[in-house]
Amino acid sequence: MRFTDGQVVCRAQLNLADVRTAAAALDAWSPLVARLSPVGFQVVAADTGAGLRRGFLGELLVAVPARDGVAGVVDAVVAPARVLGLDPGRFVVDADGEGGTLSAESGPWGAYLLLARRGADPLEPEGEEADYTGRGDDLR
Repeated sequence: MRFTDGQVVCRAQLNLADVRTAAAALDAWSPLVARLSPVGFQVVAADTGAGLRRGFLGELLVAVPARDGVAGVVDAVVAPARVLGLDPGRFVVDADGEGGTLSAESGPWGAYLLLARRGADPLEPEGEEADYTGRGDDLR
């Protein structure tokens, strides 16, 4: 996905430990999806073998319009953090001032992490195209 410097992209990570089916997770998170209007949403079963999380995990990718500067990044995170039930005052800005992290025990939607980055997905700051350097010869 392509984003602009006029946007802050927030990636929220969620966990509903007591949910047993993907359908139940979707039902539980559908009001959240309606309120945030994400550009991406994923639901997967937690890997119980790893022991870190149970139930279902969700990821929301939300693009928020933002002013320039560090204050623009911080301001852009406030609304998604509040919708997720997280305290925006706990947002920690990265050293470069272009993104940051908000960690929590768990919000009412199961939110435990909110990552933010100006103009890019916080987990893929170079974009999806950076993952593949070939010319596509293998696709013929």
